[in-house]
Amino acid sequence: MRLYIKDEYFEAIRNGKKKIEYREAHITFANEKTKELLEVEITDVKFMCRSQLPKELKNKPFLQEDFIVSFELGEVYGVRK
Repeated sequence: MRLYIKDEYFEAIRNGKKKIEYREAHITFANEKTKELLEVEITDVKFMCRSQLPKELKNKPFLQEDFIVSFELGEVYGVRK
């Protein structure tokens, strides 16, 4: 996951002064083929060990870290092209 932040916050994280990051509870998904965008609300977040992933996801190349964040998806806020 890559999050762009202002330099001052970046330095605060680097120096151990910022320990919590707050973001709005939605994800914007972009269709690779059509470029259509979906804004979807997040209703729950779980933090898990890689070993807890469902069997069909354990060997996926996009999930290589030891710890995984899962997002429960709620309502679709908007669709854009």
